[in-house]
Amino acid sequence: MDLKVKLLEMEARGNLIVILNDRDAEKIGAKPSDRVTITTKNSETSAILNLSSDFPKGYLGVYREVKSRLNLQEEDNVQVELSGRPESLTFIREKILGERLTPWKIEMIIKDVVERHLSDIELAAFVTSLQINKLSMEEIEAFSKSMIKSGKTINFKKHPILDKHSIGGVPGDKTTILVVPIVAAAGYTIPKSSSRAITSPAGTADRVESLCPSTLE
Repeated sequence: MDLKVKLLEMEARGNLIVILNDRDAEKIGAKPSDRVTITTKNSETSAILNLSSDFPKGYLGVYREVKSRLNLQEEDNVQVELSGRPESLTFIREKILGERLTPWKIEMIIKDVVERHLSDIELAAFVTSLQINKLSMEEIEAFSKSMIKSGKTINFKKHPILDKHSIGGVPGDKTTILVVPIVAAAGYTIPKSSSRAITSPAGTADRVESLCPSTLE
């Protein structure tokens, strides 16, 4: 379906959201929360669909995230088609039912999370399934590797690189300030990012700065 772009001066917290009139959605067989593929002369992307009977016919309302992704301008012409739901939703359903996920399924889920192909409701369902059904050590390993693969990495050109991790927040914000200096004093490389005060009067970065000379990048 050929539609004109109507820019909406709204953000969706990083999600790719568009709006169609109910009648236009019927013509392409789309329902609320379906995915649509938006195609321009130079690029295309998939977005989550919202419907409104008050939205003007013949227009596609795009949030700022979609505008930036496709470099859209007001009244631009775009092609909109119904697209399939992300395959990762099938894997999320498997986890909800208590099944173990293989590494490639976890990689697909992480990929769709990073590319903003999942709605807040779908993400909430996935996180809830992890809390209820837990993760095996193999799944934890696969999640860690997938997160590394999907993000930016730093090569310290040293080996080994060590790390420590705790639950954070008020119950667990005392370990970094003790463990990291001990490991570093033993001659190991242990890079650590620390925050200023968020959940308590002083964050780890604040404490370290008050106790010893430090450089905070």
